Amino acid sequence: MFSIGSCIKKIRERSGITQVDLAKKMGISRSQIIKWEGRNSNPGISTLQNIADNLNVTIQDIIGVYEQKASSEVGQRVARNNEEHKKAIAEQEAFKKVIYDDLELVLERGEDEMTRELVNHIDDCAKKVREKDRSWFFIKKKAAGE
Repeated sequence: MFSIGSCIKKIRERSGITQVDLAKKMGISRSQIIKWEGRNSNPGISTLQNIADNLNVTIQDIIGVYEQKASSEVGQRVARNNEEHKKAIAEQEAFKKVIYDDLELVLERGEDEMTRELVNHIDDCAKKVREKDRSWFFIKKKAAGE
């Protein structure tokens, strides 16, 4: 997970400024910078402005890095979930094919009450899988912040 502190660290390092140097410029202790960058606390808005001034960036620059990371992380999470979902669907489809192929053989040899019940049960299971697929769509949208 990321934080504003990790974004401050990224910008600070990109600027070639050490924690000690930034702390001296701001008139604070290095331990406070370590707390922010270590995600133990977050700077207030006026402190964030002071940090931005001392790093020669704007608050929007710091938050922009944060938003890029947030967007990237959500996108990666959705992509991983999509791949897992596709794999699960492929496994379900393979399983359904085996079941339906077996049922076709049974039906070719003669239909009886037990076979009909089995077909109905499989159809019910297929409906439940489709319902889960629909709920997955809404979970994915929620994860993406839509």
